[in-house]
Amino acid sequence: MDYPSIWYKYIPARSLRVNCDAFGDELAASIASLLRDRGCDCVLFSGGIDTAFVAAAAVEAGIRPRLVTVELPGGVDARFAASAAEALGLELLRAPVDPDLVEECERKAISVTRSIDPVEIAADTAACLGLRAARDGGCGCAATGDGGDELFLGYPFLLGYDQRGVDRWYSRVLTGSRFASRDLGFALGIGVELPLYTDDARRIALETPLECKIGDVNGRRYGKLLMRRYLDRRGLGNIAWREKVPITEGSGAMGLIARWSSGVELRDAVELHRTTGIKFPSRAHVHLYRVMEGMCIERPGRCSDPRRTCPTCGSCMEGGFCRFCGTYVGDGGAVSHYSDGTWDELGREGAARISRSRRDGSCSEGIAHDFR
Repeated sequence: MDYPSIWYKYIPARSLRVNCDAFGDELAASIASLLRDRGCDCVLFSGGIDTAFVAAAAVEAGIRPRLVTVELPGGVDARFAASAAEALGLELLRAPVDPDLVEECERKAISVTRSIDPVEIAADTAACLGLRAARDGGCGCAATGDGGDELFLGYPFLLGYDQRGVDRWYSRVLTGSRFASRDLGFALGIGVELPLYTDDARRIALETPLECKIGDVNGRRYGKLLMRRYLDRRGLGNIAWREKVPITEGSGAMGLIARWSSGVELRDAVELHRTTGIKFPSRAHVHLYRVMEGMCIERPGRCSDPRRTCPTCGSCMEGGFCRFCGTYVGDGGAVSHYSDGTWDELGREGAARISRSRRDGSCSEGIAHDFR
């Protein structure tokens, strides 16, 4: 979603207030107002800081949403989701995760994002499973925790930033962040709201002093401090002070990446590199590219601007990030992406020594434009 360019010019207020709890209360009230106005009766719930904050804000305002959680094998969120739901007195609905539904959501995620980034697709597959369960459970609207890490500094690499670094971060994420959940909801036929990434949430984030977003508690450094304090004040201390866990790990979606990788051999990566020019960082990238091809979804064209060309796949990057393959190029030129060493292995093996396999070029009809 695009937002007005004014957000790039917005100068963070250096507020004289130091009561961090007031900012947490203001954010909670903003969330509750949105949920009430939009009729959101469910929360896509991991039991993490962001979704627990959304649910707690709703309960504080007298709103009682149902909580929908996704538990894939190996996920660590389930026990936190259950304990938080019990503490809040809310119904917890567990999404079905049988193989057919997982495959359906994998394809849905690829259709919506047009990406082969394994981390993106794994996370969006989990989100799709949750939204599908919410829809089938009769929810008219589902709220997510998207945007909490971006606006209130939840990512571990942000914990050492000073105000100048945070201002640079905000210049990128205030308008440049994209979340697939709303598009997934549209494709699945259920409304989705992002109460932690509204205009009001961005205003609050900018007005909140840095010490209320990043700080030390009992010798440990935390982000999203105002949100954690809010949860702690409402008896959710076990949630409030848990470490940041990516959705792919919390939901168990990393297991999907391992499964995708297991079905790909090195010769498959060699073949696709020869025909596409992509330096596949992982076998999971190869798997997802094959699925995308089978759905008759075309990859992005090669970027004509060498300053923006992705060094991995050749697509155009935005702000140093390639949405197609998940490659990020930092300010110093360092390249990062999800990798299992496949490209390095290709170099060691020598692509020319591995025979090229045959492909039939067929694709699955009706999948690429399956937007209900």
